[in-house]
Amino acid sequence: MSNPTEQKLYELLEMVRFIKDNGSTQESVDDLGKKIDGVENHLTKKIDGVENELSDLRSELQSVKDEILSEIKRLEDKTQSDHDAVVRDYVKLLKRMEVLENQVKRLQVA
Repeated sequence: MSNPTEQKLYELLEMVRFIKDNGSTQESVDDLGKKIDGVENHLTKKIDGVENELSDLRSELQSVKDEILSEIKRLEDKTQSDHDAVVRDYVKLLKRMEVLENQVKRLQVA
């Protein structure tokens, strides 16, 4: 391999051998495409399943949230009702105490 042309030919031959040994055929590319399609279909089904589960969970969470808010409202109403009753009782007791104090003052004077 003394001349540059022979060297170039030898390099080209080595490249052709490498491509032949390591290059892909249309069949292998098609097989790879089919495998990729299969994986894509599988992942799509999995993602759809996850999305459905997520949607179900959102609905369930909304339902639980609505129940909690309803219970909070019920408790607030009950608390307000109890508070109002306590205030009425307090006012009644104050009036009774005032009446009793007046009676005690009358008895002390007599």
